[in-house]
Amino acid sequence: MLPLKRIVCPIDFQSSSRTALRIANEMALYFSADLIVVHVVHPAQMVVAPVESMGVGRVTDGMTKRTDQDVVNAQKRMAEEVHDFVNPEVSVRLDVRVGEPASTIMEVATEVEADALILATSRHGRLHNMLFGSVANKIMHEATCPIISIHGAGEQVSDETAGVEGLQEQEIDS
Repeated sequence: MLPLKRIVCPIDFQSSSRTALRIANEMALYFSADLIVVHVVHPAQMVVAPVESMGVGRVTDGMTKRTDQDVVNAQKRMAEEVHDFVNPEVSVRLDVRVGEPASTIMEVATEVEADALILATSRHGRLHNMLFGSVANKIMHEATCPIISIHGAGEQVSDETAGVEGLQEQEIDS
């Protein structure tokens, strides 16, 4: 488990995932680990048009075009995020996939034999989590490697507390 060799950090372009990416960067530097940054694009909702004579629908291929464009956009944004938040000395792999976020992130972690997952959690209401579940919660229940969960709702994190060095310097009250 230690030292960490491969760190997976899923991002969704929210401020809390930027904080997670900054912490993943610090840990990758500290351990000289590879950083795998993952973004999962939800498959486009299928658009069904009625076929009058048969009473059934057909799937339009606009769905595929939209998903393909979402992947291209995500790749560009990921490159920008990595440029802004990851030290050039860190070995980084960008991975954009289409699928259900929790299971897709777990697939990546398994494929790369991740030593740690660093992920952000979002603040959704109880009703939202009850109806849709939480990606972070699903990952925490299925992961086979250690997880560092970054909780946030857009709050600013200072440089002193964002990274591993800041965490090591803080005293822990028991």
